[in-house]
Amino acid sequence: RVIREVGGWPKAFPAIGVKKILVLGASGMVGSRVVHEAKLRGHQVTSASRKNGVRVDANDVGGLEKVLSAHDALLVSMGPSRKNDGSPRLVLTYHAIIEACKRTGTRVVFVGGAGSSEASEGVLVVDTPGFPDFIKDEAMQHVEALKFLQTLDDTVTWTTVSPPAQISPGKRTGKYRAGVDNLISTDGVSKISAEDFAIAMLDALDKGLSINQRMTVGY
Repeated sequence: RVIREVGGWPKAFPAIGVKKILVLGASGMVGSRVVHEAKLRGHQVTSASRKNGVRVDANDVGGLEKVLSAHDALLVSMGPSRKNDGSPRLVLTYHAIIEACKRTGTRVVFVGGAGSSEASEGVLVVDTPGFPDFIKDEAMQHVEALKFLQTLDDTVTWTTVSPPAQISPGKRTGKYRAGVDNLISTDGVSKISAEDFAIAMLDALDKGLSINQRMTVGY
């Protein structure tokens, strides 16, 4: 009865760390694994995607605010649209998400882009020779979005987690290395499984890692 009256486990027993989490982009390769990892940890998860779950327009501040008011945290596994050239640029979507989070006081963790990481000091991966032209715009949109986040004050608590150069389905080992801006690699190979990347995402949320910063991860 008490749990029902206060609105669920998270509010009844905050010390155990259970949270109500909204995941945007929940049906994608990374998003689906983020949902799975969050549930493994006992969180209450609401999935939102174009394919299934709750329908939420990330660019609709009012609509997103309404949904977020019933949640403790937001995980954003969304990048630029690859199918609709008329979609808002990623930085504009981030503007809407951040405004909704400000209104609700919601902690937010974003999936960033590898291209925005530094291949060497002061040199972004997207600017290195041989970076594929066909994903350059997508990478630059992540650069723009990160720069926007870095202009924010402390009225919203955010983290963006940038993957290594290669991320794909694989094993959940529970192991990864973390950095701040540098692309994580070992012996010249920059990779991680989507399962371990999801662990890093939930660690950022649960452990309060990289508050109002970018975090890079990889093996």
